[in-house]
Amino acid sequence: FFTCFFLTICTIAHVIHAQSPAKNEMLDAARAQKWNPKKGQYYFSHTLTYTYHNIEENSQGEVKIWLDPVTGTMLFLKGSSYHNSNFEFIIGNPEGKYTFFETDDIGRKIATSETLDEMMPDKQMIEDQKSEFKQNCIAKEGSRTDFGWTSRQYELLYPELDSKDQVWLTEVPFNVYPLYGFDLIEAEVSLPISFDYSYIFGKNQLITEIFATEASMKLTAVEALPVTVEVAEYKEIK
Repeated sequence: FFTCFFLTICTIAHVIHAQSPAKNEMLDAARAQKWNPKKGQYYFSHTLTYTYHNIEENSQGEVKIWLDPVTGTMLFLKGSSYHNSNFEFIIGNPEGKYTFFETDDIGRKIATSETLDEMMPDKQMIEDQKSEFKQNCIAKEGSRTDFGWTSRQYELLYPELDSKDQVWLTEVPFNVYPLYGFDLIEAEVSLPISFDYSYIFGKNQLITEIFATEASMKLTAVEALPVTVEVAEYKEIK
């Protein structure tokens, strides 16, 4: 299955022209037939690609995440999103549930999951987040267009460290919390660069670029690159 999954992606990449979708251009007609989680079928129509430079760890590269723009559900794929893990792929949804798919030592296809309550903030958590943003995310004059979306420049302050980062943010029509919550999961897997910003950014505020002391990253592609994953053969382990 894993080999077939890679072949599917490569085939689609050759026949579908990469696009930079505006807010009203991320719908995919094929989704109506191919999105059916109840039957174990997921369809992701677009990808987000970030390039990164982790100064602290002296590493650089790119991270690719697949996206269903309608629900905000995201697919993280070994080799494209993360590396050092037994999980073949991971599906995260905006309600904070992450499901991990792997083949164990005796060949069984299994799925495990965990849920992050932080990804479903209550009223007080939302107010705290807004307060944090108002106090420590200072708007600058910079403005630009990234992939059909308007990005604005901010200084992200860390008062306790007496430091600041330069960040560009845009408003997107999908929930970005599956990406921001990845750092918080307990499973032994991590992205090569941190996206731990749910404490200050809202569910539709996507980072398009950031310059930090320890690392930098930039959104370099938003592409129509559909892929379908079948999960029915994976047995869920509680």
